Amino acid sequence: GWKQKYGLDINNNIANADPDGDGLTNLQEYILGADPTKPNASAVPFTISRTGGNYTLQFPTNLDRVYRIQWKNNLTDPTWSNITPDITGNGGSVTWTDDGTSTGSASSNVARRFYKVVVILNVTP
Repeated sequence: GWKQKYGLDINNNIANADPDGDGLTNLQEYILGADPTKPNASAVPFTISRTGGNYTLQFPTNLDRVYRIQWKNNLTDPTWSNITPDITGNGGSVTWTDDGTSTGSASSNVARRFYKVVVILNVTP
């Protein structure tokens, strides 16, 4: 599996180790689908563009992962708001446009909007 793919010790629990020194544990990098041996390979690489005045996010997904887009209009806001529904990873690229349906107002109607993508391991019983 994943440990073998990156040459990690398959006989020991290395979930909390950080062999590449990037500040993320092996478990966090596993959830992201990142390479635990390369620093800075751990963020979800998403692009953002403006389409028809609205912001569009595009990012790759992995199977067995759930992606939650969060947003806020000001970085000083204490909480992030969730876009619903969550996006189930399919192994391909996903595109989402902020047309206001999930955020209360189209992104074209605000001066700025901030986004982040949260990745969750999709464990089914």
